[in-house]
Amino acid sequence: MIRIVCDPGQRAGDRLVLTSEQTHYLERVMRQKIGDVLEVHFAGEGVHRATLLGAGELQIDPATTPVLELPTRILLYQALLKHDHFAEIVERGTEAGIADFIPLVTDRSIVREVTPNRDQRWRKIAIEATEQCRRAEVPRIHPVASLKDIRPPEAGIGLLLDPSGLPLRTAVANHAVAVALAVGPEGGFTAEERSLLIDRGFLAVSLGPHIFRSENAGAFAAVMLLGLWMR
Repeated sequence: MIRIVCDPGQRAGDRLVLTSEQTHYLERVMRQKIGDVLEVHFAGEGVHRATLLGAGELQIDPATTPVLELPTRILLYQALLKHDHFAEIVERGTEAGIADFIPLVTDRSIVREVTPNRDQRWRKIAIEATEQCRRAEVPRIHPVASLKDIRPPEAGIGLLLDPSGLPLRTAVANHAVAVALAVGPEGGFTAEERSLLIDRGFLAVSLGPHIFRSENAGAFAAVMLLGLWMR
C-alpha cells in the first residue's frame, strides 16, 4: 500500500489537504483514483489509513497503527563530497536506518558549503526514502559542522570508519543506545583529524578487507551494526 509522510498542519479533523507535490505524486505518478485507500504517516504518531476524495483531499481514519523505529539511534557525521553525492548518502542511509545526517567540512573537503536549494533537496529525498522503506521517523538533516564540533553521543559510542581500525564485529560487540559514525571525504581524514577524533573518544573501526567509497561507507556500517545487534 502506498504511504506518504504528511505534516500534522495539513490535517483538519478527519480531512487532510495534500500539497500540490503530493497530489501530483498520487494522481499522476501512482495513478490513484477517488476511493483508493492509502496510508498517511505523521511522525511520532503512527500511520492512518486514508481514502482519496479528489481535489487534493483525503479522509483519514482516526485509528492508528504504531510504527516501531530501530532500537539504536545512528548518527552519521559525513564529510561533504563533490557532485552532490551527499544526496545518495541521504537516500541509502535513510533506508539503512540512519536517523541524523550531519554534513562535515574537513581539510580535504572539496565542497565546503551547502546552498538552501541543496539542503531542501536532501530533506525531500529523506522524506521519499522514509515513505519507500516505511520507517517511523524522517531523518534529520543538520547544518554543516566542522570536525571540532563533533563528539560521541553521551549515551552511546563513536566510531571512526578507518581501513586500519579494528574489525567492526570485534570492536562493537554489545548493543548501544546511540552510535555516531564518522566518515571522511574522498581522500579520507588527515592524520591530524584522525587523531582529533580518537582523542574525542571515537574508536577506529574497519568494515572488512575491502575499501568502500565514502558515499557508501556510512550506510554499509549502519546495516552491519543492525545485523550484529538484531539477531
